[in-house]
Amino acid sequence: MKKKVIISASIAGISSMLYSANAFAQYEGVEHEVTQDSVTFSWEDDAEYFEVFKDGEKIWRGSDHIYKADDLDPDVQYNFIIASYNNDELIEFEEVKVSTEKEALARNFKSNDNSFEEITVEHKVKSQEGLVITWDNEIPNSEDTYNVTKNGESIGEITENQLFDEEIDPGEEYLYEIEGVIEVSEDEKAKRLQELEDMSVEITPEIEESVSYDSYFLNRYVKVPEIDLQQRLASQKNSVNRFGIQYTTFIPDNYVAILSGIGGYVSGDNRMTSSGNALFDPFSDKYRTRTAIRADFTNNRVEGDSSVKWIDSQGLGINSTVRYNSSKDIIDEKFAEPDKFSRTNTSINSSRASWDLEHSIGIPFLYELPPNIDYNYSLNITPNGSGNISGEHDLAPAHEIAVYIPESGMNFMIYTRDNEGFDNLFPTHGNQKFNSSF
Repeated sequence: MKKKVIISASIAGISSMLYSANAFAQYEGVEHEVTQDSVTFSWEDDAEYFEVFKDGEKIWRGSDHIYKADDLDPDVQYNFIIASYNNDELIEFEEVKVSTEKEALARNFKSNDNSFEEITVEHKVKSQEGLVITWDNEIPNSEDTYNVTKNGESIGEITENQLFDEEIDPGEEYLYEIEGVIEVSEDEKAKRLQELEDMSVEITPEIEESVSYDSYFLNRYVKVPEIDLQQRLASQKNSVNRFGIQYTTFIPDNYVAILSGIGGYVSGDNRMTSSGNALFDPFSDKYRTRTAIRADFTNNRVEGDSSVKWIDSQGLGINSTVRYNSSKDIIDEKFAEPDKFSRTNTSINSSRASWDLEHSIGIPFLYELPPNIDYNYSLNITPNGSGNISGEHDLAPAHEIAVYIPESGMNFMIYTRDNEGFDNLFPTHGNQKFNSSF
């Protein structure tokens, strides 16, 4: 079965910065069809000839208005560029980041239970016109619209499975986030509240609100091409062949009160902006926990990246926690022991690497009591640095995920979530579900 994605005017009812249907229709870009082993491009353009590039390498030149890239691997995201020329001079180029379909067997196992995690996201971008992001399945949502943020700033709402942004600059990086919200049933809400009461947690209006909804965040990282085609092609050519995924949890405050019944404070990581928000920084050594797993496509290895500061051979780093009394005098310091840290379903070949990771680490002074910092994710990444990570985590503390090139200092952020309060660590609270692609 083929999946056809066509740019069309279908966004309406949104703010002045997010993008009327007329503005969306002005993006006249390349269309494409995908199968599990090919992508067919077509376009309308009166240029003399065209060139197609895949992951920085030229694969075709001609005057036709259609080209089929075949012999591709299933369920892999590729970087294509289609360039137009007159009189041997470049007119413009468009970048298309697109995934081939999964193999038939994998598609047959897809179920409604994991449909959000299975969403495939694509984007097309022209540096001087705008970009289009599309996705192939509904984000769970009880509302009529989805909230959209760009680099952490709200830019409006959309109603369909696609968005257009003309406010972009060549060479810049953008992280888009589309949010869906599901209101849980009254029975589920009552169950969550009762479990909190059984643990002697005071039910505030904020807590009642937090247990009433589950949120779903679809993220897309986009690096807008430079105006210089050769510069963009050089950046896409795969000379690295190794990438890492770093997942960090941290407490933005300097101190946080221990839960009622324990008393005193524990240390935070002092990573907060002047406006009171979490300060996201993948280079910071201030964190509660960090995992760093690298995929080495040259040697066909997936391993913990001990080249990252304080990360052990399994890929885990835990910072010490300091306990203070009510006067904030230090009375103890300990390292937490992981209740669970495991990497499973690991595989790597010449086309992609994948693994699942589960993390559950508590506060060392609470012994066997909850709450723990819990998260899990599933990841696919390719030798060209593209990929997808999906999973869920507690609503506390702050979470950030970055893609990096090992031992290079180069990275980009693909997911961030601020701390929404430590009561959210209790198992009764709904987890944050995310799907981020890059």
